[in-house]
Amino acid sequence: MIKWIFFSIIILIVFVASSFFLEADFSRITSTTLLKTIIIFNNKPQLQFPLNCTDKNSTATCSSYYPTTLEFDGDSTTSCPDYFRWIHEDLKPWKSTGITRDMVERGRNVSHFRLVIVNGKVYVQKLGRVYQTRDVFTIWGVLQLLRLYPGKIPDLDLMFQCGDKTVILKKNFQGPQALSPPPVFHYCGDEISHDIVFPDWSFWGWPEINIGPWERTLHNILEGNKKTKWIDRQWNREKASNYANAKLENQCTHRYKIYIEGAAWSAQMIGNGGTDYILENLKMKYVYDYMFHLLNDYAKLLKFKPTIPEGAIEICSESMACPVQGLQKSFMEESMVNSPSDTLPCVMPSPHTPQTLKQFLQEKENLIEQVKKKGLGYFLCRSRIKAFVFAFSLRPIERTAT
Repeated sequence: MIKWIFFSIIILIVFVASSFFLEADFSRITSTTLLKTIIIFNNKPQLQFPLNCTDKNSTATCSSYYPTTLEFDGDSTTSCPDYFRWIHEDLKPWKSTGITRDMVERGRNVSHFRLVIVNGKVYVQKLGRVYQTRDVFTIWGVLQLLRLYPGKIPDLDLMFQCGDKTVILKKNFQGPQALSPPPVFHYCGDEISHDIVFPDWSFWGWPEINIGPWERTLHNILEGNKKTKWIDRQWNREKASNYANAKLENQCTHRYKIYIEGAAWSAQMIGNGGTDYILENLKMKYVYDYMFHLLNDYAKLLKFKPTIPEGAIEICSESMACPVQGLQKSFMEESMVNSPSDTLPCVMPSPHTPQTLKQFLQEKENLIEQVKKKGLGYFLCRSRIKAFVFAFSLRPIERTAT
């Protein structure tokens, strides 16, 4: 009997202790008291490490309560979506030469900021004025990547361009005496440039036009889509009124118009296919995994040890989110990664062979020609597209064969 009482007491102590550990306020725990390595076993739920703003009226300092390393007990079994192959193509110009410090420096004049990661910390050097908060939320996205995969992003040094047009044109780096192109990261690219494509800032929020983080926006769109069944939507009202409200000359107040034929183009099938593609291949986890593989492969090409540039300042989640207010702050809080990933990044697909790449590009050109022959008015970017193209709420997502 005494044994069972003693055993029950031990069980109670363990239960209380574990409950306290899981519910503890980690904002009060210093780096000396917190285990800095998280080990993931069998995808168990992780502890949460929310934003820690001690004083909302002053610039927060970077805290040290977040885990700095992450270890898994197995290998990833999830394959990355096929569009990850373009990472190989984007970095191909430097595959044989590697990337020197001089190459990086030569991209300064066409870049808006320089981002350096040293020992898991992010340092940013502003180089030019950026439209709205594109740079802010791009940097924020990188910080969240480091929180998702702590200790898994190597030291690196890169330049970033935040404009709408490609800047590293291939024609400027041709010929026997030509220099190697500078590696510059960008939101878009095309067949005439060497810009390295990186996910668009609005995945984490676009406060100027009130577009929230991607996960919530996608969820809201899917919920809104349930309100009215496809068959019950407005189909014949305009026809009954002799198209009184559908005159093209009265629709010039809209910035964009999308025209899709009905029966001839199987509009419902096209819509469902596009929706399924986004749901399956553009989850936020894949956005982070794309960044993970791109930055890791880029860092492998560096032929120098990254150092903190003069004038660069350390940036962290607290220093970015704590001082700001309004939508910018709420979008940062909403899109913040509060715990390390409980799964490994997806496994990169192998590069295109010259034959498969040629076939892919030829099929793309054939599709474009078919669209032209249909007499459909259109505007097509004649790139791969190497951009995270707009879908749903005009959010750039990923390049496709357009």
